[in-house]
Amino acid sequence: MNEEKTPLEKASTWFRTSISIRLIGMGIILLLLLIPMGMVKSLIYERISLQNDVKREIAQNWGQNQVLGGPILTVPYQTVYHFTDLVTKEAKVTKNRYVLHFLPEELLVTGSMMPETRHRGIYDVLVYETQLQFNGNFKFPESKSWEEKNIEILWDECSLALEIPDLGGVQKDIVLNFAHEKTPMNSGLTADSPLHGGVTCPVQIDPENPEQLTFDFDLQLRGSDGLSFHPWAKNVQVNIESPWTSPSYFGAFPPDDVNEDTSNGFHAGWQVLHLNRNIPQTFTTGPSDLFGYAFGVKLNEEVNDYKSTERAAKYAVLFIALTFLTFFIIQISKGIKLHPVQFMLVGLSLVVFYVLLLSVGEHLGFMWAYIIASIAVIVLIGTYMRAAFNSSKLAGLVIGVMSLLYFFIYVIIQLVDFALLVGSIGLFVALAALMYASRRMDWYHLKHSPVPAQG
Repeated sequence: MNEEKTPLEKASTWFRTSISIRLIGMGIILLLLLIPMGMVKSLIYERISLQNDVKREIAQNWGQNQVLGGPILTVPYQTVYHFTDLVTKEAKVTKNRYVLHFLPEELLVTGSMMPETRHRGIYDVLVYETQLQFNGNFKFPESKSWEEKNIEILWDECSLALEIPDLGGVQKDIVLNFAHEKTPMNSGLTADSPLHGGVTCPVQIDPENPEQLTFDFDLQLRGSDGLSFHPWAKNVQVNIESPWTSPSYFGAFPPDDVNEDTSNGFHAGWQVLHLNRNIPQTFTTGPSDLFGYAFGVKLNEEVNDYKSTERAAKYAVLFIALTFLTFFIIQISKGIKLHPVQFMLVGLSLVVFYVLLLSVGEHLGFMWAYIIASIAVIVLIGTYMRAAFNSSKLAGLVIGVMSLLYFFIYVIIQLVDFALLVGSIGLFVALAALMYASRRMDWYHLKHSPVPAQG
């Protein structure tokens, strides 16, 4: 004769067999797993920060992001006032010095960027070396300011300056050929230069022979991250080519001529007119937006393992939730009970996947790390579920579902432009599969007694 259960025993039985309690328990476990996932994401960001520190250290020794501008021609002049001292009756002269800066009429820059990978410990840093040829011309410097009789132009003090932010990247002497005369350029700028940093040299202008002043010079330069230019000429043309296959164009002006297929490298050409930017051809002090129209190219890393790992971690909650729902459908349909501790162990195994992905990826790359980490976790959980379900068939089902999920996440990570589209379609298909698997369940009259699984 069965003894009637006490209210406490009935409550305990209901608590252990209630479908609602199971769902609530899964939700609580999922929320608790956010704590170790947050720690994993912090670890990923820490490794990214270390990599960025290495990049900055190598850039300081090799050459930083180079933003080139110029050349700019500077012509000094002075106002001269003659007067007679009323006391001594002596003639005296007062002079006030000024400068005018002139931009080229034409500027053509052609060159190539040769990428190179520098190694520091487990980190690889992409840098480049570039060979550039500058050609162009200035109009003979003229200004309405010089029409006054008391103006004296200092033709023997004219100079030409080139903006180079990181002179440590210069690999060869820069010899300027200006008006058919060659002069080596020196580091540093004059006190009245509008530039931030670079090189300069004196130039000779013959006021008795006003004509277009041509110039040309070669620049061998190292840098990292990107190479860009300021459009400091009436007509600017820049043509850059490189064997690098994943460029990124940025700045105020997109390239006008660029190849779509970059499998063998890229070539890009820009043309900027003076009407495209709000910078005068002649000025006394640098305009406020003199440095506001730079354009150029970056050599993006073809595979950034840390970024890929970071993107994979963003899908962690979705992955764990779908895995838990799969287990929930299995245990309900087959009458199998899984303890919350078992859910927690499975959840922690899914979290450890991202630690493996990060650590192995630093040595073997993202693809092999993903394969190794996913196989390790799938085998671990599949073996564990084989004992928990007491069924090789159900364990095989778990392995199959997890394999599909890992493959799906990998595809999303690789598809940058279509990640949202493919992800939303995949999520819809997963939800449809769960709904199909549970379509015949009577959620109000589910049997709570376990049914032994057949192995």
